Amino acid sequence: MIKQSGYIKTIMFLVLMLIVGIPIISSADEREHRRGGVVDDLGFRPVEESNRCDQPMLRLKLPKGFKAEAIIDTTRPEQAGFATQADMNVLDPSERYLFQTHEIFDAALAATVPSVTRFDLHTGKYDVVATGFVATDGLKATPWGTLLVGEEYPGGGVWEILNPYATDVKIRRDGLGTFAHEGIVVLNNGVVYLADEDRAGAIYKFIPNTYGDLGSGSLYALKVKSGDTGVGEWVLITDPNNARAEAKSKGATGYYRPEDMELGPDNLIYIAVTGSASDKNYGRIMRLDDNGSKPVIQVFANGYYNEGKYEFTMPDNLVFDKKGNLYITEDPSGSFVTATNRANDVWVALPDNDGDGMSDGLYRFLSIESCGAEPSGILFDSTGKKLYMNILSGEPFERNATYVITGFHN
Repeated sequence: MIKQSGYIKTIMFLVLMLIVGIPIISSADEREHRRGGVVDDLGFRPVEESNRCDQPMLRLKLPKGFKAEAIIDTTRPEQAGFATQADMNVLDPSERYLFQTHEIFDAALAATVPSVTRFDLHTGKYDVVATGFVATDGLKATPWGTLLVGEEYPGGGVWEILNPYATDVKIRRDGLGTFAHEGIVVLNNGVVYLADEDRAGAIYKFIPNTYGDLGSGSLYALKVKSGDTGVGEWVLITDPNNARAEAKSKGATGYYRPEDMELGPDNLIYIAVTGSASDKNYGRIMRLDDNGSKPVIQVFANGYYNEGKYEFTMPDNLVFDKKGNLYITEDPSGSFVTATNRANDVWVALPDNDGDGMSDGLYRFLSIESCGAEPSGILFDSTGKKLYMNILSGEPFERNATYVITGFHN
């Protein structure tokens, strides 16, 4: 009778849950479904589905309570002359000025389009900072007040903008390697981490001879002992202008299109390895610990389209919020987007609080409005309450926009 009574009580409890609309969930899913779907570690309910390409009048799809304002939109007559293909963003220390790179791969066209610009968030004034770069992509501020700009093509280099408030006060830093640059991380001690966006691209580290002077120093490539995760070592690159070939000849570990890089609040370096949907390599977020005697790299989050419920695919740009959550843009495009009938998304990965090396959860934050474009350049301000994001059209002189997204609660 005791067992029967307990069984009846259980059935009654389950029926009650169904009546009041409380989902029956496993303990593994409990975190996601608390308080009507709001994830406690995020403070909002994630977006469930991407925008679909066959839906008319698409709009930026955001969680409840969030708003997006376009501060730059090249379809506006007063902003039609702004540089096209805005990719990465950086705020100056006062947070008055937004610096942007502009990614034009055609060298002849790139010569006519500003490579780096400065937008005054107070007045709306728009100025050119640098010209003459090809496939301008990566952008990071240094602790000594300059900007580092990467060119994302095989012959690309890293340029240092010595005065971000003037025009064309720049110098190419050859010691940081010649390859397809996007990801750049600058530590407070002056060490610079970089990545080669090749299908077997290496991860690099540059140690300057003198703090704040990138004119001389040593370049190294990461070589993992077995596979592409685990304990590794740094191998010296003696000819930075031939870095890609030398890294391969010395057994440096290749990753499938490593792109953006970001320093986490845990002092570890996070790397978006984009992969390729056509090769069924859907990308990963790697985490590099270079704080010990040997570097250690591991997978932090996986990208598998249509496996599980997340549809997370081909990660590209990275930024952390105040809580240590990692926001990630994805960049599947072309035939893959057409085949899946969905726009690209921005995701958020929870920190590894359980210590297993992997994110504790991965959720969709937003879905962009255009199936022919990608989100890019995500960047939080110092308060963590404003997220800047570009919509990169993929075609020169098509619509480009920069949004400020609000609604975050720290």
